[in-house]
Amino acid sequence: MDTMLAGRFHLDSSKFLVAEVPVPVPGPGEVLIEVKAAGVCLSDLHLIDGTLVPLYPDASDAVTQQCADCARRRPCTQVRTRGIDDDGGWAQYAIACEDTLVPIPDELPFDQAAIIPDAVSTPYAAVVATAGRGLDFAFDCAGVPAVREQAAAALGRDGGSPESVSELVRLASDGRLDLAPSISDHIPLAYAAEPIHRLEHKIGDPIRLILVP
Repeated sequence: MDTMLAGRFHLDSSKFLVAEVPVPVPGPGEVLIEVKAAGVCLSDLHLIDGTLVPLYPDASDAVTQQCADCARRRPCTQVRTRGIDDDGGWAQYAIACEDTLVPIPDELPFDQAAIIPDAVSTPYAAVVATAGRGLDFAFDCAGVPAVREQAAAALGRDGGSPESVSELVRLASDGRLDLAPSISDHIPLAYAAEPIHRLEHKIGDPIRLILVP
């Protein structure tokens, strides 16, 4: 397969389209992921309606390079947001850094796993007790500079790690966390504009809509 179906927002024309594009080729330290499910949230709507503006609108080889802090396992000072600054998961295939992957147990459905790194981990991190030492995790799911600055200021000295996502995966796969009620509907990737329309107009009062390639 040389091409794939993918949703793309074109900054020059402010248009969102689903089209056939080349399958991405992983570079050093990267992995090609076959996407089984991808969540749709208000951040996606705000990117398309112009409320959010990408910090790095021009993709380049620099996307795959690590900053000095990333290389030392410290909080990144050049944070990029998947789907805003770089290509996201609204496609049949996506690229990910190998050290950011979290295994998904067979008993955890893909649609539930898809919402853990954003819709679930954000409130989860917000309600954990911090004993006055600052947050272990802070997630900016809006892509707004003021939010990023506030999140960074609230972090403890050691910053964050992907441990909360791994923990939530374990809780969900063990049946201790039921995410199914949070999923309102499944929509084929080819009709990716539909969930955006439904979110914008609150049609059916959706909680989380899932795109299925």
